Amino acid sequence: MRLATALTLLVLLAGCRTAKGVYTDAMGFETAGQPEPAALAYADALRRDPGLPNAAGRLRIVGTDAVALRLSAAAGQPSRTAAADDYLAAETLVERAAAVGVPLGRPASFSRDVAAACSAAVDALLEAGRERANAGDPAAGLTFLDRARQYRPSAQQRADLDAAARDAYTSWADADLAAGRFRAALGHADQGLALAQPGSEFAATLAALRADILDAGTLVAAVFPAAPPRTPRGDTFPRDFLRDVSDVLLDDRLAQPAPLLLVADPAEARRALRQSRGDLSGNPRLLAELTRSLDADIGVVPELDGFALVEAETGRRDVTFRLRAGEGSAAAVRVTTEMTLRARATVVATHADGTRLACPSDDAPVSVSERYDTATTAAALETLRLSSSEREMFGAATRDRAYSRLVTTLRDRLADRLAERISACLAAQVP
Repeated sequence: MRLATALTLLVLLAGCRTAKGVYTDAMGFETAGQPEPAALAYADALRRDPGLPNAAGRLRIVGTDAVALRLSAAAGQPSRTAAADDYLAAETLVERAAAVGVPLGRPASFSRDVAAACSAAVDALLEAGRERANAGDPAAGLTFLDRARQYRPSAQQRADLDAAARDAYTSWADADLAAGRFRAALGHADQGLALAQPGSEFAATLAALRADILDAGTLVAAVFPAAPPRTPRGDTFPRDFLRDVSDVLLDDRLAQPAPLLLVADPAEARRALRQSRGDLSGNPRLLAELTRSLDADIGVVPELDGFALVEAETGRRDVTFRLRAGEGSAAAVRVTTEMTLRARATVVATHADGTRLACPSDDAPVSVSERYDTATTAAALETLRLSSSEREMFGAATRDRAYSRLVTTLRDRLADRLAERISACLAAQVP
């Protein structure tokens, strides 16, 4: 029985058991001729109750037998990894018993034998990993190399594993590049580069490979300022709103695109659109022409639509304010209003040859809301004792400020939504 199986049995049988219950399980394992799970159960019973009668004696006997069986199995194993697994299982038995004060019998060379078995397992897996990678299967080779790290490799062995992994990642990246799998190639080159010493010859080689991948696979996109649809749905956008959304999108949100994506200079895109004196709304031919003029592979234009302003009263209550002179107060009505702004953002994209791209779409509008309070009174404001915030409620500026804040928030949210869609659309075009 493997150690993992024995441990699983103990977890299932003894998770919430009493010390006596676990002790009973241990006796059952021992009677059934299973010394390893019996020893682990006796150790668990002692952990729960160090004074449990007979448990230490039984653990010493069956634990020593279990260790001997594991060492015997290791000697007959056909593979070095299987032998190492047996040695490690024997070591676990010794450690579990020692943790409850019970020494188990084992050879004087036990610690050295465990270390030697682990070292042999690392060597075997390193050899297998190199063979598989050299045979054109770097994924399988790396699986062997990763497994080798579980067997306590020495410093030299870790260095050898790193070198083998670097070779595997390099060959994998080379194969990906040759097959036009640029994203995979870049990922494997970066994994190999992470294992290279900075400034080493290997790091320089991988850096050069990475540059080749970027040169071959990078997609250039021309993103143009946002345009309204030809047949708008909803109200008119606030003045300069489309320009502001475009500025945030182009100069901030898309300033650092993902690897293998390059956004053409936003200033050049704006200039090309101005010089064309055209309208990109519903005009894929012009979009393709402008894209080619910027030597880009794909042209993108965001479209904003469905702008709506909704205001709803959510609360009304009578309040009083003290008068400045003398005693008394004046009545007023305080109204709470919720203002909501909504707009839709979509992405239109074409290849430079005019072929339309199917970008991810989501017709759900971006919506932002804020509540603000206004107040009215029949009294002259100069007669009321008001704080600065209370005085603001009586002026039109309160609503204007809330509207201005919401316009700014909506601008940023739309820029975020467009950046997400543009990035997803472009990333799907990089193989």
